[in-house]
Amino acid sequence: MCNNQSEFQNVPMFKINKIILLIYWVSLSCFSLACLAEDVQINNELAVLIDVSGSMKQNDPHNLRVAALKLLINVLPANVRAGIWLFDEKTTPLVPMNPVDAQWKQQALQTVEKVHSAGLFTDIEQVITVASDQWTTQTPKVPQISRNVLLLTDGMVDISKDAQQNTLSRQRILSELLPRLQQAKVHLQTIALSKHADAQLLKKLALATDGWNKTVVSDQQLERVFWTMFQESVPQTTVPLSQDNKFIIDNSIKEFSALIFKNPKSKTELLTPTQQLLSETTQLNTVQWVSEKNYDLMTINEPEIGDWQIKAGSDPDNRVMIVTDLKFELDALPKYQMTTTPIKFRAHFTDKGELLTREDFLNLIEVTIRISDGEHEYPDLNMVADAKHKGYFDAVLDKPLPKGSYLLTIVADGKTFTREINLRLEMLDTPITLTTALDAEKKQVKLILTPDLSQIKADSVSIEAQLTQIGQESKTVNIPKQGDQWELAVDAPSQEAPLVVNFVAKAKTNADEEIVPEIKPFMVEAQLFEAEKVEPPEHPVEEAEKTPEVQPEAEVPAENEESHGLTLSQSVIVIVAVNILLLIASYFIYRYFKNKELTKETELLDKLS
Repeated sequence: MCNNQSEFQNVPMFKINKIILLIYWVSLSCFSLACLAEDVQINNELAVLIDVSGSMKQNDPHNLRVAALKLLINVLPANVRAGIWLFDEKTTPLVPMNPVDAQWKQQALQTVEKVHSAGLFTDIEQVITVASDQWTTQTPKVPQISRNVLLLTDGMVDISKDAQQNTLSRQRILSELLPRLQQAKVHLQTIALSKHADAQLLKKLALATDGWNKTVVSDQQLERVFWTMFQESVPQTTVPLSQDNKFIIDNSIKEFSALIFKNPKSKTELLTPTQQLLSETTQLNTVQWVSEKNYDLMTINEPEIGDWQIKAGSDPDNRVMIVTDLKFELDALPKYQMTTTPIKFRAHFTDKGELLTREDFLNLIEVTIRISDGEHEYPDLNMVADAKHKGYFDAVLDKPLPKGSYLLTIVADGKTFTREINLRLEMLDTPITLTTALDAEKKQVKLILTPDLSQIKADSVSIEAQLTQIGQESKTVNIPKQGDQWELAVDAPSQEAPLVVNFVAKAKTNADEEIVPEIKPFMVEAQLFEAEKVEPPEHPVEEAEKTPEVQPEAEVPAENEESHGLTLSQSVIVIVAVNILLLIASYFIYRYFKNKELTKETELLDKLS
């Protein structure tokens, strides 16, 4: 100890000051980096599963799966945890499931060329099981983030030359694996890259998990289909892009990425508000330009405020995605809706995750819902401010839409800024309609299935319900007939895990044709009964296919509770001095930047208002 004190006394004061300052700035840098890391909140998880069986040689002869994967990798934002698996007779991890950052993207782009077409079989059961294991084996609870699987295959369940083994595997997917995915709130987006794929299975998996299913007739469509599936899996904040490819960047936007599908007759350029023309040859630190055969992806950091224009052909799939604290958010909607069910929309603005309720800001905003089926434009629907809940905008689409697929574009116009949300809905028209009646006191929900007797024969209808809950043995029950309806009372789950009800129905049409009507699964959750107790609905819950959406509260980044212990062998005195210096400096620096940040936020909202 004496030697150490003696050594310390011989150290010149200016060197001690250097040591203190060095430790101070290193600690401050670590503190800043930690704060930045906390700002990136993971709110989406995506598992991408790519078929590499031998039949891909015919269905994807140019290996365009690589180009499609590159597009997906390039557009993934930083708030996503993602992984990529290849599968044939075995499952091979290509990129581990990790938060998406520059290192993840670099690794993914380097390994994506390993996609091949040399496998022997197509083990769909195994790859879904492996990729979703992290979700289905966790302690059952309602996930706070969106979980998605993007499955691309060109075949059927094929694990053996023995047809019976293949049949058993397919049955396990539907009876065992699917309910686990439903309880874990995993959405399956399925892509069939062949007319020989098991379209019935892929459609069932998508419908039962509120995901999308698409059959690709040509490998040339893969990039666009991947892009569509990505938008459904990982919704992005965007700004509207006009028909002449113009868009507005306001002063709350820190970065934007424009995805432009190429026009063979013209090259892609970007015109800034100050009339500077940017292209893939532009050498600027703020500009990143990815140019592939079929698309350009331009990312601009700290962009100029004002009117931008993309010099390229117009394309309905073009998007301008933005990074901003000022977000326009829409409450989750089931992708599949019944044609007889009113659709309720609810939206709000947040700034750094906090609900915006300033009247001077909200009064300037107009929210419009545009509806299109690809051929026809339907009348716009206006969202209005909720009188009871400040900050929210509501609308109800109570005029039935015909059966089919629809693109909904929700545009919020704040005069000095705009935001846009794009979503797709599939309107279903089934001869058997599901409605529910909730009894909160008994903690019971009655499932009521009503056949359309103008289409099917009542005496031909049989309906089974498969009840599945994590940790419990699944059971199948016949739903009894009550008059012209089939009714089943289901108790609230005794555990935190939800109870999934899947239906299997058979019937005959009036023309004596056997059919298997599709009935959407129903999820019975404890929150359903808790919500009913807190705020009873104005009307009985008897709307067709009504599945309550429980919105998780915004996650608040936890404060960093770890103390950065610093050691200096020369003297305990220096340690104490450094800690005191860091505490005092950190306090005043925190107060300075906090006040500055609050001032900037107020000024920004005032400008936007």
